[in-house]
Amino acid sequence: MIKIMIYSIYNYFNPRFDPTLVPKIAKEAGFNGIFFWWGKYKYFENINKFNIVDQARKVDLNIDNIHAPFEYANDLWGDDEDAANNAVNVYLSCITDCKLLGINKLVIHPTRTSKWPINISSKSIDRWKKIIDFAEKNNIILAFENLKAINYLRMIFEIFETKQIGFCYDCGHEHCFTPEIDLISCFSNKLCTVHLHDNNSYSDEHRPIGEGTVDWSEKIALLKRYGYDGSINLEIHYSEEKDFKFVTVLDYLIYVITSAKNTFNSFL
Repeated sequence: MIKIMIYSIYNYFNPRFDPTLVPKIAKEAGFNGIFFWWGKYKYFENINKFNIVDQARKVDLNIDNIHAPFEYANDLWGDDEDAANNAVNVYLSCITDCKLLGINKLVIHPTRTSKWPINISSKSIDRWKKIIDFAEKNNIILAFENLKAINYLRMIFEIFETKQIGFCYDCGHEHCFTPEIDLISCFSNKLCTVHLHDNNSYSDEHRPIGEGTVDWSEKIALLKRYGYDGSINLEIHYSEEKDFKFVTVLDYLIYVITSAKNTFNSFL
């Protein structure tokens, strides 16, 4: 059975709320699993991420992946050696954490969302090789996510021939950044996980399924065509402006999963 998972990035909830309770509430709302942001951001800054993983396992939530911080991605392509070495070390550390926690996928951005790298050099490729080699050594899959600069994603898949790199299909990014490209078909042989969320086609909103203009019948048909049987990972971001009507986190998560189930009923 395909599992429905929620993205547990805690800065999208009230900062006074105890984020260690999110796995328990997600389970109560009906989610089968959870996947984790692995960087430092706002309210997530001082949280013991290993403890949150432990809490998820205590309530029997499956963990599909962790998401590496993306703010360092362009440093791997740049000329600043100190910044590049720091970026490499950040990703190596994430891979090490995956290994320690028994989580076999790390979602990674090949570039920043809105800023394109400038240079593609042999040094850049060597940095990525170091990261990919370390992932191979530790049997961790690096799931590269689509953003605006698809050419960088395509280049990584062409250069590195290994089963330890795959494609994380982000339908929201495709819808607002590259709607003219059918990315599921382009990288179907690498597809290993998905990020599903909705938007209005001109802003990366990360809204619940059905609130935007994504053609979900088309996306479901493509996932079926290429035999995707992994988890449905909902990368939804709580919005204080739009979601204030939900009094509790439980109310909000029930709405999120119900919206998804109503849309994906034929696929689950």
